[in-house]
Amino acid sequence: MTDIRRVSASAFSSLMNSMLTLVTVVLAALVGGSLQQPGILPDAFVPLHLGESGNGGVAQTDYVKPAFCHDLDCPKYTVMETNDKFEKRHYAPSVWVATTMNTTNYTRALNSQMFFKLFRYISGNNSAHQKLAMTAPVLTEHVFETSVAMQFMIPFAQQAAPPTPTEPKVYIRNVPETTFYVRSYGGFDSEDIKRQNVEQLKADLNTMGLKYTDNVFLTAGYDAPYAFVRHNEVWLVAE
Repeated sequence: MTDIRRVSASAFSSLMNSMLTLVTVVLAALVGGSLQQPGILPDAFVPLHLGESGNGGVAQTDYVKPAFCHDLDCPKYTVMETNDKFEKRHYAPSVWVATTMNTTNYTRALNSQMFFKLFRYISGNNSAHQKLAMTAPVLTEHVFETSVAMQFMIPFAQQAAPPTPTEPKVYIRNVPETTFYVRSYGGFDSEDIKRQNVEQLKADLNTMGLKYTDNVFLTAGYDAPYAFVRHNEVWLVAE
């Protein structure tokens, strides 16, 4: 009986360690870094907790990282305008690792394929064989009837000289300062829900007579799949 208890305890401990490792890998992948040929992806993302009150310029000091970024690096922005429907944010220049696919049918399989290209890059599949820290969000850009691009932001400590991707169709992109209209929402997300929020954001902007780029939208995800309190965003490029 004692031997059986020892074996059971050992097996239980091994099982728990395996589960912890799996959860850690999934969390790292989903919140982490960034996802063919360089497509033009607007700027970075960030949820609704002001980085700094807007004064028309990008904040360089006293920046307060939004809580939904957790303990990860995420793009810096200035809130230029806010209301109960959306925020207008001005993002500072940033550096990302990205991958693009020319497709009009974005599926879960394509999403996973793009994600793991980027995850392999931050796991050491780069010219320096260097592991990079996770960042947030996972940002996906949809260009109407043309392409989808996924990207992870390079950690601030490596943005000056990021290692070169070694996998085909993965590339580094320097994103200039950009202004976005951002709609935030909670709950578990899906492609249908994302598109519903994009259409709602467009409707709100149209009602207010505000101009935006109509054929491009971005989605930003900040949380691991098992998180119950979730923060999601859709972005439109302000004109």
